[in-house]
Amino acid sequence: MKKYSLIVREMLTDGIMGFVFMICGISGLFKPVSFFSVIIVTLVFIAEVFAIIFRLKNKFDVWDETAKSHYAQARRITLNILLISLQVMIILGLLFKTNISINAFHIMALCGFIQLLLFTSFAVIEKRD
Repeated sequence: MKKYSLIVREMLTDGIMGFVFMICGISGLFKPVSFFSVIIVTLVFIAEVFAIIFRLKNKFDVWDETAKSHYAQARRITLNILLISLQVMIILGLLFKTNISINAFHIMALCGFIQLLLFTSFAVIEKRD
């Protein structure tokens, strides 16, 4: 049986899950809810289920010390980008005196973005070394 890399494993967890969260969060922002957005959300959830099944049925490389350090470095990069982005949004909000209201769909899209950023930075760092 073929062994898949850790990048494929992380794509099936963080990558697909982040994509699903982003799509659900963005589609939830459209009011009123349309039939098209319901179909898109259903399709991405089906893709997530297939990714989970693929992940459970196949074997992947083990986490060694370099992979763990690459993942930690990717988490640091993701956290730094998130903090800088939030600080810039706070400064712009204070400068232009805007009221910001956040609902669950905004948070869902933000969580999806964070997971995609984590997967992307891990894949780049892992491929680089």
